[in-house]
Amino acid sequence: MSSDQKKDIPSKTYFYGKTKITIVSPLVNMSSEERVAWFESEWEKGNLILKDIVDAASDCLRHARKEDGQG
Repeated sequence: MSSDQKKDIPSKTYFYGKTKITIVSPLVNMSSEERVAWFESEWEKGNLILKDIVDAASDCLRHARKEDGQG
């Protein structure tokens, strides 16, 4: 993706401690309801990238809970 194409995609940047996270996605400008509808639609279509992201997030949460003694 060229830098010109990236300029056309909305983004938001968050800071957590020393970590900077930039999300480049049309999702950042959607309402909560729109994001839920998009997620459900893409999940039903079998979006493999979305499923990989969910798996990765679940793995992170599972790992964090084990470190905190919660799981």
